[in-house]
Amino acid sequence: MSGVLRSVAKTFAVVLVTGARQTGKSTLLRHSLPRLEVFDLDNSEVYDAVQSAPVDFFKYNSPPLILDEVQRAPHLFPHIKALVDAAGKKGRYFLTGSEQFSLMEHVSESLSGRVAVLTLQGLSLREKSGVTDAVPFIPTDSYLKDASTSRNDGHLNIWDEIHRGDKPELFANREISWEVYYGSYVTSYLERDVRRIINVADLGRFQQFMRMVAARTATVLNYANIAAELGISEPTVKKWLGILETTNIVYLLRPYYNNLGKRETKSPKLHFLDTGLAAYLTRWTSPGPLRTGALSGNFFESFVVGEVLKSFQNAGILKPPLYFYRDRDKNEIDLLIENDGILYPVEIKQASSPGVAAASAFKVLRRLPGIKVGGGCVVCSADRLMPLSDQAVLVPYSFL
Repeated sequence: MSGVLRSVAKTFAVVLVTGARQTGKSTLLRHSLPRLEVFDLDNSEVYDAVQSAPVDFFKYNSPPLILDEVQRAPHLFPHIKALVDAAGKKGRYFLTGSEQFSLMEHVSESLSGRVAVLTLQGLSLREKSGVTDAVPFIPTDSYLKDASTSRNDGHLNIWDEIHRGDKPELFANREISWEVYYGSYVTSYLERDVRRIINVADLGRFQQFMRMVAARTATVLNYANIAAELGISEPTVKKWLGILETTNIVYLLRPYYNNLGKRETKSPKLHFLDTGLAAYLTRWTSPGPLRTGALSGNFFESFVVGEVLKSFQNAGILKPPLYFYRDRDKNEIDLLIENDGILYPVEIKQASSPGVAAASAFKVLRRLPGIKVGGGCVVCSADRLMPLSDQAVLVPYSFL
């Protein structure tokens, strides 16, 4: 994302990088902009300075500069607006933050038209494999042809990566205890993010909610079911899911609608973005049992959806055109990618050689009026690109 970051800085006065905690937002800025001074608002000395005397802070610290964890000091946004309007220059302030909802609220109020927003997830499979391009995954013939020569993850065990997760620190240092890391991560998330956003009296109940949601990764949300099982109200379930979504813990994949209207499901499909965190919460303590366990298909599907999402966001596309399809006739398609008015259907199977039936629902799209359908694919554990039918090809997950 470094190239995208430097590019948008030539067009916008402010660049905001959002994402979950410990995904490398600060590292990205420090690496991409090594000469800029960094002010971490999690540091009490810096926080006290900007809290008590923001005008003097900016007076003595000239841009360009980096403000880390800026959601802690929302009162800075009007000051930044005034400064960038007065200067009339690009690439002045680089901000990071992990609470997307509150950040975007302040951005809309103060920095509309002045800020580029980028979302940074954890490491993608491309990044782990040393692939540096930032091309969104769209299964066109040209993309698949290029990927067949440029993608290589032969040194990675996919289930080790699904289980260990996408956090840069865990990938860089295999000696770090997975159990200790995620235990500390959950505690920090609850105490610093959840408690800051809402007044949750019982953080233990919220953690129980997280475990319950993690066990439902890659499933269509049933708010009533979660509420009944946990003993809370449906509005509370929706509110708490909103927190997980805006802090980039989960991704809610929306259903695709067309002009047939109400034939399709209305609820989103939930995906945990960090499969390592989901494994920790659901107590799958090693890769082997996870690969053969009851949730293996769900974890593989969420992993693939997360990789596709990262491919768009790492290209600077904040809201990727991703959907899923399910109708009343029980036709299902795991992922739809919309590009230039064309829908590309994607089915996700962890097997290495899924049969033709894996793409059987693709034909439903071709019956819908006004819909242009591109080539479909089944992302799986195959070793190479292979034709499956006249409507679909098998695509190795390494092509993502």
